[in-house]
Amino acid sequence: GEGSSACLECRAGQFAPERSSECVFCDVGFFSDQPGAASCHSCASLGDAFPLTTDVLGASSSAVCVCPAGSYADRSAFEGCQACPAGMACSLGSDLSFLAL
Repeated sequence: GEGSSACLECRAGQFAPERSSECVFCDVGFFSDQPGAASCHSCASLGDAFPLTTDVLGASSSAVCVCPAGSYADRSAFEGCQACPAGMACSLGSDLSFLAL
């Protein structure tokens, strides 16, 4: 059909501000974990020295927020993201598993 005669709720991972005509995916670095969101939450607010980010559009959970490139997550005692050690290269989302011998 032509046009829609009903308002549709945006899915998790999307948002629509007031008076919007369509749902938009959350940008990289943001997520929306509830349907019907008017805005997305920033992953950066979940980090400390290294703000967290995502590598995808339309993230629907804070669980996809990861450490940025150049840092890694110590998941054994999560204290946020740590600077990548000298001599190592840490890509987006790295954790201590890269230190395993």
